[in-house]
Amino acid sequence: ELQELVDRCQGHSLEQLKTTPCGYLMFHELTPLGISSTQIRQQIEQGQSPRYLLPDAVWEYIQENKLYGFKPKTDD
Repeated sequence: ELQELVDRCQGHSLEQLKTTPCGYLMFHELTPLGISSTQIRQQIEQGQSPRYLLPDAVWEYIQENKLYGFKPKTDD
């Protein structure tokens, strides 16, 4: 059933995806990033920002709650 859906709905161009009322399925290969929670915690402890490794809401929560050794930067 899944293969039938893919055969019927797979688009091969961005224009098809944009102009079809219900859209098309489009597959795109991605290179996975090797991100670990340990790596993120270590960056925070070292005063580095893991901003691009986390959703904004998660990073904001960590900062607000001072998790994983987060220390706000102070103006000197």
